[in-house]
Amino acid sequence: MSHKRVFVLDVDATFIQQEQLDLLADEVGAYEAVAEITQRMRRGEIEFAESLRLRTKPLAGHDVSVLDRARAGITLTEGAAELLDFAQSKGWPVYLVSGGFHDLIDTFVSGLPVAGVRANRLEIDGEILTGRVLGDIIGQQEKAHHLEDIARTEGVSTDETIAIGDGANDIAMVEAAGLGVAFGGSPALVEAADIVLTGESLAELIPHLKS
Repeated sequence: MSHKRVFVLDVDATFIQQEQLDLLADEVGAYEAVAEITQRMRRGEIEFAESLRLRTKPLAGHDVSVLDRARAGITLTEGAAELLDFAQSKGWPVYLVSGGFHDLIDTFVSGLPVAGVRANRLEIDGEILTGRVLGDIIGQQEKAHHLEDIARTEGVSTDETIAIGDGANDIAMVEAAGLGVAFGGSPALVEAADIVLTGESLAELIPHLKS
């Protein structure tokens, strides 16, 4: 019987097909400007925390119903369900660590075999979004710290973790894991990863874990 492993997955463009802030921006008429910042961040041209603050600003003044509409546009990445099934069959917990938001992710994954979510939270005043993020932003180094904390919680070493991401913001997490996986991904992430997938299906990883 194989020993316990723990999956730690990025969310946007990894576990789900979309970028959460792009969906939110589309709902408030700021898609093009926000999507451009998202792409610059994914290429590593702009620091994540700065990009997040810039991309949440257009949400200011909008009703929280924007969250429901954006969440309706979220879909699982090809192969994500198969990877969840595989992890469940092994008894390996799956965690999500995201620079996105609990406000969208938590409801979306309810009912899925996901052991936990670490993400940011949008500031809401009454029923209105302020365009700001609460507390410390989960960026690249914070993702690595969450991976280490999850490993402690699950009683495994970081060598027994499997981290999967697609962007420059995932480099530290992928490097900290026992097995670091680039799901397509930026050139810098590909360089840091142990395994590079095409980015078409998360199920491509399963054969690497069966040996």
